[in-house]
Amino acid sequence: MELHLKLTFDYYFGIWLGHLILKHSDNLSRALQKSDISASEGQEVASMTLKVLKSIRSDDMFKFFWEKICIEVEHFSISPPGLPCRRKAPRRFEEGDAESVFPETPEDNYRPIYFEALDLITTSITDRFNRPGYNVFHNVQNLILKAVQGLDYEAELKCVANFYTTDFNYELLRTQLEILRANFTPNQTSVKITDVTVLQSNDSSSARTSI
Repeated sequence: MELHLKLTFDYYFGIWLGHLILKHSDNLSRALQKSDISASEGQEVASMTLKVLKSIRSDDMFKFFWEKICIEVEHFSISPPGLPCRRKAPRRFEEGDAESVFPETPEDNYRPIYFEALDLITTSITDRFNRPGYNVFHNVQNLILKAVQGLDYEAELKCVANFYTTDFNYELLRTQLEILRANFTPNQTSVKITDVTVLQSNDSSSARTSI
């Protein structure tokens, strides 16, 4: 038995808009799930994703998106977009004597949906990477990586110290970072955070074996 689905323009518009957004957010998600990515690298990937999403949030890009969909719906014999029925807002929602705004064309009707969807995803990504806890995690990883590579890490050290306040011992951490640095080749610049965690894991295993 053949199943025939009658697609509406609303449904097709949603599919295209979802694909436009999710191909970028999915790419970000896959990058962040890599085991060897650092917090700093993750933030860079997120910044690039935001840059792309913001670049398609414009009237010109919406117009291109809209025209492409309109061509596609003709190809699949989907009914063209229309305008919603004009309804007068209940008196309790009216503000003064101003007339309610009603879209003049189907394109005007769908434009706010396009922009709102992009605003939601960019806000979500921005909020995710602007949390205080993530910033501390970011600085901790950078502190370790810079110490291992023999780079200046004073800014990161200060940030971490300010977060942990009295639970923090500057000199003890500096000593531990020097010991960590000694386990890597001098001037080694291609160190990833996983290299450090593997080293620490191996040291812990060796310590347990010797007991």
